Amino acid sequence: MNITVTPNGTQPPRVIQVAEGAVTSVNGERGDVSITAADLGAIGAGDAAGGDLSGTYPNPAVAKVNGVAVTGTPTSGQVPTATSGTAATWQTPVAGPSAATTVTAQTSFGAASNAGSASTYSKGDHTHGTPTLPNASTSTAGVVQLDGTAADIAPLGTQAAGSTGKAADAGHVHPTTGVLPTAGGTMTGGINSSLSTSSSVGLGVFVNGDTFDRGRILASGQIEMGSGSAAREVVLSRTAANQLSLSTSDFRIATAGRGLMVAEGSNAKMGTATLSAGSATVSNTSVTSSSRIFLTCQTPGGTAGFLRVSARTAGTSFTITSSSGSDTSVVAWMIVEPA
Repeated sequence: MNITVTPNGTQPPRVIQVAEGAVTSVNGERGDVSITAADLGAIGAGDAAGGDLSGTYPNPAVAKVNGVAVTGTPTSGQVPTATSGTAATWQTPVAGPSAATTVTAQTSFGAASNAGSASTYSKGDHTHGTPTLPNASTSTAGVVQLDGTAADIAPLGTQAAGSTGKAADAGHVHPTTGVLPTAGGTMTGGINSSLSTSSSVGLGVFVNGDTFDRGRILASGQIEMGSGSAAREVVLSRTAANQLSLSTSDFRIATAGRGLMVAEGSNAKMGTATLSAGSATVSNTSVTSSSRIFLTCQTPGGTAGFLRVSARTAGTSFTITSSSGSDTSVVAWMIVEPA
Protein backbone atom coordinates (compact mmCIF):
# COMPACT_ATOMS: atom_id res chain seq x y z
CA MET A 1 0.00 0.00 0.00
CA ASN A 2 1.37 3.38 -0.94
CA ILE A 3 0.82 6.48 1.23
CA THR A 4 1.37 9.82 -0.40
CA VAL A 5 2.22 12.67 1.97
CA THR A 6 1.96 16.21 0.63
CA PRO A 7 3.91 18.44 3.04
CA ASN A 8 3.39 22.14 3.57
CA GLY A 9 5.77 24.60 1.99
CA THR A 10 7.81 23.92 -1.18
CA GLN A 11 8.94 20.31 -0.50
CA PRO A 12 7.80 17.69 -3.05
CA PRO A 13 5.27 15.01 -2.16
CA ARG A 14 6.58 11.91 -0.32
CA VAL A 15 5.44 8.39 -1.34
CA ILE A 16 5.64 5.88 1.47
CA GLN A 17 5.17 2.16 0.60
CA VAL A 18 3.86 -0.06 3.37
CA ALA A 19 3.68 -3.90 3.12
CA GLU A 20 2.52 -6.27 5.86
CA GLY A 21 2.63 -3.55 8.45
CA ALA A 22 6.19 -2.42 7.64
CA VAL A 23 7.51 0.53 5.67
CA THR A 24 9.35 -0.91 2.63
CA SER A 25 10.33 2.23 0.75
CA VAL A 26 10.22 6.00 0.72
CA ASN A 27 10.19 7.65 -2.66
CA GLY A 28 11.24 4.33 -4.22
CA GLU A 29 14.20 3.70 -1.90
CA ARG A 30 14.13 0.22 -0.33
CA GLY A 31 15.82 -1.47 2.54
CA ASP A 32 15.82 -0.39 6.15
CA VAL A 33 14.01 2.87 5.91
CA SER A 34 13.50 5.47 8.64
CA ILE A 35 10.88 8.20 8.25
CA THR A 36 11.86 11.67 9.31
CA ALA A 37 9.75 14.73 9.92
CA ALA A 38 11.06 16.06 6.65
CA ASP A 39 9.85 12.89 4.90
CA LEU A 40 6.39 13.64 6.17
CA GLY A 41 6.61 17.33 5.33
CA ALA A 42 6.46 18.29 9.04
CA ILE A 43 7.90 21.53 10.50
CA GLY A 44 11.30 20.97 11.93
CA ALA A 45 13.59 22.84 14.33
CA GLY A 46 15.07 25.88 12.70
CA ASP A 47 12.28 26.19 10.18
CA ALA A 48 11.12 29.81 9.67
CA ALA A 49 7.70 30.71 11.07
CA GLY A 50 5.17 32.53 8.91
CA GLY A 51 1.72 34.06 9.00
CA ASP A 52 1.13 35.89 12.29
CA LEU A 53 4.35 34.35 13.72
CA SER A 54 8.03 35.44 13.36
CA GLY A 55 11.36 33.75 14.18
CA THR A 56 12.07 29.96 13.87
CA TYR A 57 10.62 26.82 15.32
CA PRO A 58 10.31 25.49 17.92
CA ASN A 59 10.07 28.95 19.59
CA PRO A 60 8.43 31.42 17.19
CA ALA A 61 7.07 34.76 18.40
CA VAL A 62 3.66 36.29 17.80
CA ALA A 63 4.19 39.23 15.48
CA LYS A 64 0.66 39.91 14.28
CA VAL A 65 -2.99 39.37 15.22
CA ASN A 66 -5.07 38.38 12.20
CA GLY A 67 -2.50 40.09 9.99
CA VAL A 68 -2.29 43.27 12.05
CA ALA A 69 1.25 43.91 13.30
CA VAL A 70 1.51 44.82 17.00
CA THR A 71 4.63 46.81 17.81
CA GLY A 72 6.18 48.02 21.03
CA THR A 73 6.69 46.53 24.49
CA PRO A 74 3.68 46.62 26.82
CA THR A 75 3.63 47.85 30.38
CA SER A 76 1.20 46.91 33.11
CA GLY A 77 -2.39 47.62 32.20
CA GLN A 78 -1.80 48.25 28.48
CA VAL A 79 -3.80 46.54 25.72
CA PRO A 80 -3.26 46.21 21.94
CA THR A 81 -4.87 49.22 20.25
CA ALA A 82 -5.32 49.45 16.47
CA THR A 83 -3.81 52.57 14.91
CA SER A 84 -4.78 51.56 11.35
CA GLY A 85 -6.20 48.62 9.44
CA THR A 86 -2.79 46.82 9.46
CA ALA A 87 -0.97 48.14 12.54
CA ALA A 88 -1.49 48.30 16.32
CA THR A 89 0.53 49.39 19.36
CA TRP A 90 0.37 48.78 23.08
CA GLN A 91 -1.57 51.58 24.74
CA THR A 92 -3.16 52.34 28.11
CA PRO A 93 -6.99 52.25 27.70
CA VAL A 94 -8.97 55.44 28.22
CA ALA A 95 -10.42 55.50 31.72
CA GLY A 96 -14.20 54.94 31.89
CA PRO A 97 -16.64 57.31 33.65
CA SER A 98 -16.70 57.35 37.41
CA ALA A 99 -19.68 57.30 39.76
CA ALA A 100 -21.16 60.70 40.51
CA THR A 101 -21.36 61.86 44.10
CA THR A 102 -24.09 64.47 43.46
CA VAL A 103 -27.45 64.53 41.65
CA THR A 104 -28.84 67.62 39.94
CA ALA A 105 -32.09 68.54 41.67
CA GLN A 106 -35.13 69.49 39.65
CA THR A 107 -36.19 73.03 40.54
CA SER A 108 -39.29 73.61 38.40
CA PHE A 109 -42.22 71.76 36.92
CA GLY A 110 -42.48 71.23 33.18
CA ALA A 111 -38.72 71.37 32.55
CA ALA A 112 -37.54 69.95 29.20
CA SER A 113 -35.46 66.76 29.12
CA ASN A 114 -31.67 67.08 28.76
CA ALA A 115 -29.15 64.40 27.73
CA GLY A 116 -26.43 66.01 29.86
CA SER A 117 -22.68 66.34 29.28
CA ALA A 118 -21.06 65.05 32.48
CA SER A 119 -18.42 62.27 32.28
CA THR A 120 -19.72 60.55 35.40
CA TYR A 121 -22.55 58.03 35.68
CA SER A 122 -25.43 57.75 38.13
CA LYS A 123 -25.44 55.14 40.83
CA GLY A 124 -28.17 52.54 40.64
CA ASP A 125 -29.90 53.72 43.81
CA HIS A 126 -29.82 57.46 43.05
CA THR A 127 -32.98 59.62 43.40
CA HIS A 128 -34.09 62.99 42.06
CA GLY A 129 -35.63 65.53 44.38
CA THR A 130 -38.96 67.10 43.44
CA PRO A 131 -39.46 70.87 43.17
CA THR A 132 -40.99 72.63 46.13
CA LEU A 133 -44.72 73.04 45.57
CA PRO A 134 -45.65 76.65 44.83
CA ASN A 135 -48.16 78.55 46.92
CA ALA A 136 -51.86 78.03 46.21
CA SER A 137 -51.93 81.45 44.54
CA THR A 138 -49.34 80.38 41.97
CA SER A 139 -49.92 81.09 38.30
CA THR A 140 -47.85 78.07 37.23
CA ALA A 141 -49.88 76.10 34.68
CA GLY A 142 -50.89 72.59 35.67
CA VAL A 143 -50.10 72.99 39.38
CA VAL A 144 -52.65 72.57 42.15
CA GLN A 145 -51.64 72.81 45.79
CA LEU A 146 -53.94 71.52 48.49
CA ASP A 147 -53.23 72.69 52.01
CA GLY A 148 -56.27 71.04 53.58
CA THR A 149 -58.60 74.04 53.65
CA ALA A 150 -62.08 74.00 52.18
CA ALA A 151 -61.18 76.90 49.90
CA ASP A 152 -58.90 74.58 47.92
CA ILE A 153 -61.77 72.27 46.95
CA ALA A 154 -63.82 73.24 43.93
CA PRO A 155 -67.62 73.06 44.41
CA LEU A 156 -69.19 69.81 43.28
CA GLY A 157 -71.43 69.77 40.21
CA THR A 158 -72.80 67.10 37.93
CA GLN A 159 -70.64 64.04 37.34
CA ALA A 160 -68.26 64.58 34.43
CA ALA A 161 -64.75 63.64 33.33
CA GLY A 162 -63.63 67.25 33.55
CA SER A 163 -61.36 69.24 31.26
CA THR A 164 -59.39 71.65 33.43
CA GLY A 165 -56.19 69.63 33.29
CA LYS A 166 -55.87 69.83 37.08
CA ALA A 167 -55.66 66.90 39.45
CA ALA A 168 -56.79 66.44 43.03
CA ASP A 169 -54.53 64.93 45.67
CA ALA A 170 -55.44 61.27 46.24
CA GLY A 171 -56.07 61.94 49.91
CA HIS A 172 -58.25 65.02 49.43
CA VAL A 173 -61.63 65.37 51.11
CA HIS A 174 -64.61 67.54 50.31
CA PRO A 175 -65.87 69.83 53.07
CA THR A 176 -69.03 68.82 54.90
CA THR A 177 -69.74 72.27 56.31
CA GLY A 178 -71.36 74.86 54.11
CA VAL A 179 -72.58 72.17 51.72
CA LEU A 180 -76.23 71.20 51.27
CA PRO A 181 -76.47 67.37 51.19
CA THR A 182 -78.59 65.65 48.57
CA ALA A 183 -80.97 64.47 51.29
CA GLY A 184 -81.71 68.09 52.20
CA GLY A 185 -80.68 70.33 55.03
CA THR A 186 -80.41 73.93 56.15
CA MET A 187 -78.27 76.53 54.44
CA THR A 188 -77.37 79.95 55.76
CA GLY A 189 -76.60 82.82 53.43
CA GLY A 190 -77.90 83.62 49.96
CA ILE A 191 -77.85 81.63 46.74
CA ASN A 192 -77.09 83.50 43.53
CA SER A 193 -77.70 81.92 40.12
CA SER A 194 -76.31 83.47 36.95
CA LEU A 195 -78.46 82.33 34.02
CA SER A 196 -78.20 83.02 30.31
CA THR A 197 -81.74 84.31 29.59
CA SER A 198 -84.70 85.70 31.52
CA SER A 199 -86.66 82.51 30.70
CA SER A 200 -83.98 80.19 32.09
CA VAL A 201 -85.12 78.07 35.02
CA GLY A 202 -83.43 79.03 38.27
CA LEU A 203 -85.24 76.55 40.48
CA GLY A 204 -87.66 73.69 39.87
CA VAL A 205 -89.43 71.63 42.52
CA PHE A 206 -90.87 68.14 42.06
CA VAL A 207 -92.72 65.65 44.22
CA ASN A 208 -91.61 62.05 43.72
CA GLY A 209 -93.54 60.60 40.78
CA ASP A 210 -94.41 63.98 39.21
CA THR A 211 -94.25 64.32 35.45
CA PHE A 212 -93.84 68.10 35.61
CA ASP A 213 -92.27 70.32 38.23
CA ARG A 214 -94.92 71.77 40.56
CA GLY A 215 -93.03 74.95 41.27
CA ARG A 216 -90.62 76.91 39.10
CA ILE A 217 -88.77 80.20 39.39
CA LEU A 218 -87.36 81.76 36.23
CA ALA A 219 -84.44 84.15 35.90
CA SER A 220 -86.96 86.96 35.27
CA GLY A 221 -88.44 86.37 38.75
CA GLN A 222 -91.60 84.80 37.34
CA ILE A 223 -93.11 82.13 39.58
CA GLU A 224 -95.04 79.26 38.01
CA MET A 225 -97.14 76.65 39.80
CA GLY A 226 -99.00 73.53 38.74
CA SER A 227 -100.33 70.13 39.79
CA GLY A 228 -97.26 68.10 38.75
CA SER A 229 -99.30 66.06 36.26
CA ALA A 230 -99.49 68.83 33.64
CA ALA A 231 -97.69 72.01 32.72
CA ARG A 232 -97.83 74.82 35.28
CA GLU A 233 -100.85 77.06 34.74
CA VAL A 234 -100.65 79.61 37.58
CA VAL A 235 -98.20 82.37 36.72
CA LEU A 236 -97.21 85.25 38.99
CA SER A 237 -94.92 87.75 37.34
CA ARG A 238 -93.80 91.36 36.93
CA THR A 239 -95.47 92.68 33.79
CA ALA A 240 -94.47 96.35 34.09
CA ALA A 241 -92.76 98.75 36.43
CA ASN A 242 -94.33 98.43 39.89
CA GLN A 243 -96.81 95.81 38.64
CA LEU A 244 -97.23 92.22 39.90
CA SER A 245 -99.58 90.24 37.67
CA LEU A 246 -101.43 86.97 38.15
CA SER A 247 -101.78 85.44 34.68
CA THR A 248 -103.95 82.57 33.38
CA SER A 249 -105.68 82.10 36.74
CA ASP A 250 -108.02 83.71 39.27
CA PHE A 251 -107.11 85.20 42.62
CA ARG A 252 -109.02 83.43 45.33
CA ILE A 253 -109.25 84.07 49.06
CA ALA A 254 -110.10 80.54 50.16
CA THR A 255 -110.36 81.05 53.94
CA ALA A 256 -113.24 82.88 55.58
CA GLY A 257 -112.05 85.78 57.68
CA ARG A 258 -109.17 86.53 55.32
CA GLY A 259 -109.34 89.22 52.70
CA LEU A 260 -107.72 92.12 50.93
CA MET A 261 -105.97 94.83 52.88
CA VAL A 262 -105.04 98.13 51.22
CA ALA A 263 -102.87 100.82 52.78
CA GLU A 264 -104.44 104.24 53.08
CA GLY A 265 -102.74 107.60 53.10
CA SER A 266 -101.60 110.30 50.73
CA ASN A 267 -102.29 109.35 47.10
CA ALA A 268 -103.52 105.91 48.19
CA LYS A 269 -105.96 103.68 46.31
CA MET A 270 -108.40 103.68 49.18
CA GLY A 271 -109.46 106.21 51.80
CA THR A 272 -112.27 108.38 53.24
CA ALA A 273 -113.52 111.93 52.72
CA THR A 274 -115.94 114.10 54.76
CA LEU A 275 -118.60 115.92 52.78
CA SER A 276 -119.22 119.60 53.36
CA ALA A 277 -122.51 120.94 52.03
CA GLY A 278 -122.87 117.70 50.07
CA SER A 279 -119.43 117.79 48.36
CA ALA A 280 -115.72 116.92 48.87
CA THR A 281 -112.68 117.10 46.61
CA VAL A 282 -110.05 114.38 47.17
CA SER A 283 -106.48 115.23 46.11
CA ASN A 284 -104.88 112.07 44.69
CA THR A 285 -102.15 111.79 42.08
CA SER A 286 -102.91 108.10 41.45
CA VAL A 287 -106.29 108.75 39.85
CA THR A 288 -106.44 108.32 36.09
CA SER A 289 -108.98 109.12 33.42
CA SER A 290 -110.04 105.45 33.37
CA SER A 291 -109.99 104.81 37.13
CA ARG A 292 -112.99 102.98 38.55
CA ILE A 293 -113.90 104.86 41.77
CA PHE A 294 -116.25 103.06 44.19
CA LEU A 295 -118.09 105.08 46.85
CA THR A 296 -120.03 104.12 49.99
CA CYS A 297 -121.27 105.99 53.06
CA GLN A 298 -118.94 105.16 55.91
CA THR A 299 -120.55 107.38 58.60
CA PRO A 300 -123.86 109.18 57.85
CA GLY A 301 -124.08 112.89 58.60
CA GLY A 302 -126.63 115.65 57.91
CA THR A 303 -129.15 114.73 55.30
CA ALA A 304 -127.70 111.79 53.41
CA GLY A 305 -128.14 111.59 49.67
CA PHE A 306 -126.98 109.52 46.70
CA LEU A 307 -123.23 109.63 46.06
CA ARG A 308 -121.40 110.05 42.77
CA VAL A 309 -118.06 111.16 41.28
CA SER A 310 -118.98 114.42 39.70
CA ALA A 311 -115.53 115.43 38.39
CA ARG A 312 -111.93 114.22 38.10
CA THR A 313 -108.58 115.56 36.97
CA ALA A 314 -106.17 112.74 36.09
CA GLY A 315 -103.08 112.80 38.28
CA THR A 316 -104.56 115.51 40.53
CA SER A 317 -107.94 114.84 42.20
CA PHE A 318 -111.57 113.72 41.98
CA THR A 319 -114.80 115.23 43.44
CA ILE A 320 -117.51 113.38 45.39
CA THR A 321 -120.99 114.95 45.29
CA SER A 322 -124.15 113.98 47.18
CA SER A 323 -127.64 114.53 45.89
CA SER A 324 -128.26 116.36 49.20
CA GLY A 325 -126.75 119.77 49.68
CA SER A 326 -126.81 119.27 53.46
CA ASP A 327 -125.03 115.88 53.37
CA THR A 328 -122.05 115.84 55.79
CA SER A 329 -121.41 112.08 55.77
CA VAL A 330 -118.00 110.43 55.87
CA VAL A 331 -117.64 108.69 52.50
CA ALA A 332 -115.32 105.70 51.89
CA TRP A 333 -113.82 105.44 48.41
CA MET A 334 -111.66 102.89 46.46
CA ILE A 335 -109.85 103.36 43.17
CA VAL A 336 -109.37 100.31 40.90
CA GLU A 337 -107.61 100.38 37.53
CA PRO A 338 -108.74 98.16 34.64
CA ALA A 339 -106.13 95.52 33.69
